[in-house]
Amino acid sequence: MEEQLQEVLKAAAQRHARLDPVPDLLQRFMSDNPPDMRDLTPWFTAYRSEFLRLLRFGDHESLDYPVTCIYAIPADVVNPASHFDTLVGQLVMPPLMQQDIMYTVRDKDFPRHYLLLLDMAAGMSEKRALENLAAIRRLYGEAHCSLLRVNSGNGDRAHSGAPVDFFARFQHACLTSGGAGEPLARPPTPSGGVGAYLTVQDLDSVGSFVREFVSRTLLPKLEERIARLNASITATRRGLRNRLNRFWKGNAEDRQTDRPYPWHSVEGQMRQLGDLAFLLRQYAFAESTYRLAAQDYLAEGNSKWYAGVEEMIGLCTVLGEPADPIAAVLLQNDPMKYFMRAYENYIKPPAAVLAAATVAVTSANGPVGPATAMPSPPPSAVAASKIGRMLATRVILLGAAVQTAAGRHRATSDALMRAQSEEENARAGLLLEQSAYSMLYVRPPLVRKFAFQMVLAGIRYICCGQKRIAIHAYRQVLALYLGKKWKYIEEHLHAVLGAQCVEYGDKERALWHFCALLDCAHRPSAQQHNNVTQFLNLLTGIRDQLAITQDGANLVDRLPLPVINRHDVRVLCSDAACYAGPSARTVPDSTWLKMEACCTSGSNNWLVDGGAKQERDHEEYSMCVCGEEVGVQVEFRNPLAVKLKVTNVRLICSFTPEGDAGASGSRMAASGDAGPLSATAERSGDVSSVVLTDSAHPLLPGQSPAALTSQPGSEFIAISEAQLTLHPGEAMVEVLRVLPHAPGWLRITGVTWTLNGVAHGRINFDVKGRRRKRPKGTRSLVVRDVPAAHQSSFLCGFVLSPFQDIQAPRWGLLLQFLLLSCWFHPAQAGPAEALSASPATAVPGGACHAPLGAHVGSAAGCAIFGGAVPGDDAHSKQRQAAATGFSVGGRPSGGGVSCDRRQ
Repeated sequence: MEEQLQEVLKAAAQRHARLDPVPDLLQRFMSDNPPDMRDLTPWFTAYRSEFLRLLRFGDHESLDYPVTCIYAIPADVVNPASHFDTLVGQLVMPPLMQQDIMYTVRDKDFPRHYLLLLDMAAGMSEKRALENLAAIRRLYGEAHCSLLRVNSGNGDRAHSGAPVDFFARFQHACLTSGGAGEPLARPPTPSGGVGAYLTVQDLDSVGSFVREFVSRTLLPKLEERIARLNASITATRRGLRNRLNRFWKGNAEDRQTDRPYPWHSVEGQMRQLGDLAFLLRQYAFAESTYRLAAQDYLAEGNSKWYAGVEEMIGLCTVLGEPADPIAAVLLQNDPMKYFMRAYENYIKPPAAVLAAATVAVTSANGPVGPATAMPSPPPSAVAASKIGRMLATRVILLGAAVQTAAGRHRATSDALMRAQSEEENARAGLLLEQSAYSMLYVRPPLVRKFAFQMVLAGIRYICCGQKRIAIHAYRQVLALYLGKKWKYIEEHLHAVLGAQCVEYGDKERALWHFCALLDCAHRPSAQQHNNVTQFLNLLTGIRDQLAITQDGANLVDRLPLPVINRHDVRVLCSDAACYAGPSARTVPDSTWLKMEACCTSGSNNWLVDGGAKQERDHEEYSMCVCGEEVGVQVEFRNPLAVKLKVTNVRLICSFTPEGDAGASGSRMAASGDAGPLSATAERSGDVSSVVLTDSAHPLLPGQSPAALTSQPGSEFIAISEAQLTLHPGEAMVEVLRVLPHAPGWLRITGVTWTLNGVAHGRINFDVKGRRRKRPKGTRSLVVRDVPAAHQSSFLCGFVLSPFQDIQAPRWGLLLQFLLLSCWFHPAQAGPAEALSASPATAVPGGACHAPLGAHVGSAAGCAIFGGAVPGDDAHSKQRQAAATGFSVGGRPSGGGVSCDRRQ
């Protein structure tokens, strides 16, 4: 039975369960028209139908017992009476009928009907059929005999008019218990299918026969049987013998039985009478009969039969009119109390199991030896105990349906949660899932309880091998926990989903979940190593990693290792420091940094960029010279206790040549997002670089995905490549370089890398330029200063034609508070005009004066006023005074000025 239910659940899940969560689930429940639970979990409906069907024909209830028998033979046989006698003799009775529990067909009052089938497709003689009908009517009576014509078609379903799948919903697998006498397996399906020769007229004839049979034969016989049962029960219970038996039986607390009652006993007749009245919708009479039977079953200590009638009392209370409307309003006649009584008695272990447990306790208290082995209950008792738990679940399902229809969703959840603890994994998962959705029907929805119970349902689904529904259950709640700072819950969900997706064969979804587990610095080192290893192993062999997308993002953009500071990016432009000798190297770096602070780019002023006004916030462009490398300092950090090897570290750049239409006009053209161009160079300091071809891709060499095909020619820029190894907890600042070869617009958008030679990563910089201060009244806009090295000034800049650095060295000592006047005549050899020449000095606190808007090619001068120095030694003062230069054309980091640690 369990295997059959598992197959039904797996097939239904394959058809209906989605691996993606239901979109806008909470919003739909918050609306005035919440979704139907049957639409959310169609596999539960299929499982419940099969589950209830397999529990039919129990030995404690007669709702499913046959109430009539129809004998059918071909209509053109010779001597039909003998054929009917042979058929009656060969009849295989159901197992319960053989055990004298089910009302036997051998009884003279059992309703019977004799049917002649006239198969028109087989060419049967209608004249012979009518003669046989007249013969059997003389023998069995006219009301008990019929002739039915079938198969009037030619086998063409398209023109027959009959539904193609008319018999599909009635073709169930055979019951293992034998049911109503059905065979162990269905006969093979004909080549043309079941009912291929049936027409609409044939189906109408079958319907007419059934209606006539029920009205003329079945219902009168059932009324007669109800009258006989009622009279027999009344006579038996009023007798003196029955009263004495009930008196001497005493209390049933000290005994328990689970034996079924035969159909002719008074206990069996009371159950039959109540079931027949229930089938005929006489709910008040059925309820009174069930209450009468409950007293006898409780006195007998038969918990299974008592649970059965309590279950039926609850159904009668729901379906029938309340006998006491006031009590019904006050919930004194709440059907759930009957359902819960039935549940508590169904889950009681059978008498054989209790007897075995009693013997075990007695043996444990007695002498220990080989003769005191613990007896085990018989297999039949174990099977009966399992059936009892399934019947208890059936009661809970009925009660949950009643509570849901009444709008008491919290009571529904409580009942389902109580039943799931006693059930096996598949049914427990289904009950937990239904309980979870019930929490969303509460006003306001109990979202946390929904998520918790859905996770429990997913665990049960995993235990029983229902991978697809387990993934569905976990993904329903994943979005509810994300962003709530419940790190351990998120990790549990991702770990389970990743493992289940791997077992299910969905590698792409598994990669997303394992990628989320890489941010696990709070875990032990062994767990961190395991998370990284399983992610890389799963990713090995996948070449097109950009194709792994989810919710509009790809896996390459979401790789969390190593951690890159995308907000603090420093731009360097031709300002690499060098040392004049060993004595210069002995000076601490902090001293040099103080001296070079003025030569590197500080906050921009009105001289920078020729006095041009900033038109928009966070929008700022700078200049560089082609043929000179531009460096970007990027911080890489390893948050884990695992060593990481990062290779193929390159900048993502886009370049628009100066002659293109997009480059002409305003600087806004540089904001267009062109594809990145990459080039590789070793980190060892080799200035030569190997430029990739136009079709090369910075992440996947040799491929050019559609999203990144717009790449500039390799003759315009060359991007160097770096490699680094990050030890546990290490942070490293790496200078990534790009070399422009031609004038135009250069934009640096991010950085790419490869983790441990397998996983490709990409991240975009989030560095913004200066922000304008909003004016008040009639004041003009004021630009708030931001350190230029941290602006986006070179993330988008203009590349000028090559020209020589403008140098104006001054040798000698500059004493404190000494005013030094400098005159020079710079010359520009290139075609571009250099604007806004401004002096830069490394004397901290020194005053620098320069003419406003000085142009290269004209005489310029400045006055340098010596200020405080960071040291008192002569060498320190000499080096500070030597680091004096000019910033030309707004180039950051002292561009165009020689500022070296030379002497």
